Amino acid sequence: EGRIVFSRGSDVPGEFSGICVMRADGENEKELIFGGYGPAWSPDGTQIAFRRYTDDDNWNNIFVMYADGSKVRQLTESAGAEDDYPAWSPDGKQIAFSVFQDGCCAVNVVDVETHTRRCLSSGKRHEIAGCWSRDGTWLYYNFHCGSEWQIWKMSPEGEDKQAVVSGRYTLLEETPQRASLVGLHYDEPGLWLLPLDGSPRECLVDAARLVGWVCVCPADGGAHFIGRIPQGRCLGFYDFSSGHADTLAILPAGASCLSMA
Repeated sequence: EGRIVFSRGSDVPGEFSGICVMRADGENEKELIFGGYGPAWSPDGTQIAFRRYTDDDNWNNIFVMYADGSKVRQLTESAGAEDDYPAWSPDGKQIAFSVFQDGCCAVNVVDVETHTRRCLSSGKRHEIAGCWSRDGTWLYYNFHCGSEWQIWKMSPEGEDKQAVVSGRYTLLEETPQRASLVGLHYDEPGLWLLPLDGSPRECLVDAARLVGWVCVCPADGGAHFIGRIPQGRCLGFYDFSSGHADTLAILPAGASCLSMA
């Protein structure tokens, strides 16, 4: 539909003025809410999930609102913990997220309608929510296994856990063919294609180009990104096959955390 949602920065370090939407051509910018970060569109484009500090305990929790900024509601309440990285299930009924507490991290899932939540991690582990498989049967996550990080997958009920890829990545999505994952590597900068059959990974965008990117959102045949330019920041599209990047729109200074609908 050509809509983007992003966090718009403020002049105060560590704070963000709000969550904004606009058309992909840079027109019709509108701030939906003050004080939110990390927005993510629902699969049908009607809702936006994000994290936000709550007034009563000053901890991050997961919120949801309609695409026009109406009916803001709090889905999680984690006293003494930070909830982050919301990821919608393909049917839009559940949101996976990470809960950071006491030096550990657990993968949780919350029902958008009932607000019922369940923890899928067990014991004192470090498991960070990633993305869902396109058919909703798997949830991919980062797991600190001994001295190394690995990508694992499990069912939405937290069962049948199994390792799939070595290394620590920010998981962005499963490819349309469901044969690979796309992710950003923490230690080896670049946007990587990670085959699930064990084949060698492929670098889609190298580190040199990523230096100018604030965030990235994969798309068919390429990736949308927010980049740094002399005028501030821009929305761009990078074509994987040609290696060419086009600027689509000028964004406000401080724009980050991109999600497309």
